[in-house]
Amino acid sequence: MLVKDLISRLSTYPGILQVMIGDSFNGGGNPREINAGPVLHLVTEGDSEATADCEGLEGEYVVKIGFGSY
Repeated sequence: MLVKDLISRLSTYPGILQVMIGDSFNGGGNPREINAGPVLHLVTEGDSEATADCEGLEGEYVVKIGFGSY
C-alpha cells in the first residue's frame, strides 16, 4: 500500500481514533505489506486479555490495519 493510499483510507475515520496494527503475534519486526484494513474494530475483553495495548479500551472503537493472515 502506498502512503497516499493509506492517508486516503484513514481520512475517512475521525481523527481522534487510535490506529492499531494487527500483527498476529508473529510480526517479528519484519517488513510486511499492509493489505488488511483499515477497518473499525470494537475492542473486546478478549483483546484486552491478549495484549496490554488494549487494556482500558474495552468497548471503544479503534481503526485496525495489518498485513492479513497467512
